[in-house]
Amino acid sequence: MFNFIKEEIKNAVTKKILIFSLIIFFINSAITFIVPNKNYLSAIIISIVSSMSVILIFISAEISSKDYKYNTYKYVYTGSFSRTKIILLKLATMITIAILCAAVGGIMLIIEINIDYKSMDFKEIIKVILNLQMVFIVYTLVITSTSFLILVISKNYIVTVVTTYIIFFDLFTPLILNGIDKIQNNILRIVLKNIPYLYATMGAKELYYSWEEICIMLFYSIIVIGVTIYIFEKRDL
Repeated sequence: MFNFIKEEIKNAVTKKILIFSLIIFFINSAITFIVPNKNYLSAIIISIVSSMSVILIFISAEISSKDYKYNTYKYVYTGSFSRTKIILLKLATMITIAILCAAVGGIMLIIEINIDYKSMDFKEIIKVILNLQMVFIVYTLVITSTSFLILVISKNYIVTVVTTYIIFFDLFTPLILNGIDKIQNNILRIVLKNIPYLYATMGAKELYYSWEEICIMLFYSIIVIGVTIYIFEKRDL
């Protein structure tokens, strides 16, 4: 089991992912310099931590669907592990990656806070670390469960990656909200404004979720993973 997760992480963190990450970090840092700010170093650190969510989108979509990219899905899902276990192990892989990213991000945020406020006590440090861990883990659960559902419907690597990216990339969020605001039906508009995708995207950008949002997204993730596993188990590969 641990070897599977280790191998998945090794295969996921490719040169392409690293280059993509550096480009995202560079773009966000460049934008930070354009906007007037009292402390550019602090702003850059926050920007880099926030942009880690974009990397998690890409890695989640890659891990969930790469077997369809390389046409190895029949071998993977009919091997020694059951289909359910494969999906849960891939989910565990993404949670592990999210924890590692949150650990790095937490250290950066602590540095940023000390730059602005000079010092922090131990309780505040723990609070910052645990909050970021919670944000990244919940965000990753929503992304990965959604990505798996898209995969099980489309059975296509490109469709899964592109659709996952469009749903969760925060540049598309204003367009989605604008489209929802134009809906005439009040009930439908309220329901769509409270979909987990928007909670996930906006909270990841702000690096904070309320307990209500966390509960909604966890419930959503469990339901979606359950549906995905059911379809995977019933479907002929």
